[in-house]
Amino acid sequence: MTLSQQMYSAVNNSPKTALTVAITATSTLIAVDDASKLPDGPNLAVIGYEADAEIIRYATKDGDNLGGVTRGVNGTTAKAWPVGTVIARNFTAYDHEAFRRNIEELDEQKVDKDYLAENYYTKETIDETIDEIKTDTEDLAHRMNKTENDLEALAAQSSWKRYGISGYGSESAAALTRLYDAVGMVAEVGTDGDNSEVRNDFDTAAPFMTKKCVGTWTLVDGKPKFNITAYEGQPGYAEDGSAGDYVAVEYPLSYWSESNGVRAIASHQYDGMQPFDIFRENHDPKKLLAKVYGRRHSTESRSRCQDWNRKTDHTTPCAISPASTAMAAWRTSPSSSRRPSTSTKSS
Repeated sequence: MTLSQQMYSAVNNSPKTALTVAITATSTLIAVDDASKLPDGPNLAVIGYEADAEIIRYATKDGDNLGGVTRGVNGTTAKAWPVGTVIARNFTAYDHEAFRRNIEELDEQKVDKDYLAENYYTKETIDETIDEIKTDTEDLAHRMNKTENDLEALAAQSSWKRYGISGYGSESAAALTRLYDAVGMVAEVGTDGDNSEVRNDFDTAAPFMTKKCVGTWTLVDGKPKFNITAYEGQPGYAEDGSAGDYVAVEYPLSYWSESNGVRAIASHQYDGMQPFDIFRENHDPKKLLAKVYGRRHSTESRSRCQDWNRKTDHTTPCAISPASTAMAAWRTSPSSSRRPSTSTKSS
């Protein structure tokens, strides 16, 4: 039985890839960094995010190239997209409408069995046709259930961001190009003696979104535990020692990867990513810490942490954070070789 609306296969969790070559609004060949994350053609893909996203239909997949591309599918607008723009096989309005229309067609094709027997078909043929309809309906019901599960996973994924740069290792910072969710983000830097306000979009993006807090360290079962008295901005926060003798920065669990000159960092573990070692309890990859704390005042930080390490032989929570150093590097602009020595914003 042939249905009028073509349906396309999906991929679990809608993994993302990215454009490796900028495209115009009329490009029909699209190059991506990992086409294995997209289904074989013909199929659909979504470029970009939310209201500005564009749905495309590609006919073939050859290596990391999508060919025979139809732009602006299902009423979306074809437009130019830069290198690093995210592309994925997301669930679209077209998929939902195709399911709905095909189910309605199957329902309309259910006919009176006795009428068909008297006028057109034998009983055996009718039984076969009804069995086909049941099978098609069950298959559509299964797909709808899977789609609902995919939508739940997609909703969860909407909060997972991945930030990347290509050209890592180049002698010039101008050679760096932002990738994935870092595309279009602004990262201004301050310099000594300049108190003007600066804008850094990474200040509010996980995993760069660190929190300043104050508290005290204690030993629990032979391991150091940081007890937070208050976060900066909350009642009770003070740096004069009355709220605790340790002013710290809280770093959330984050992951990183590096391959072929491309570095990426995220608060969710994408394929090929590993946690920063600072988050591994006793360097055990199976025991990850959700948060770690680094000394806010670097002058006292190293001696205090070394003291804790000598006492506990447990370097993870109190070590001078390599993750914090890496995050600081990511917050600088790829288009500028300047590094911030001071800034009017605190981490």
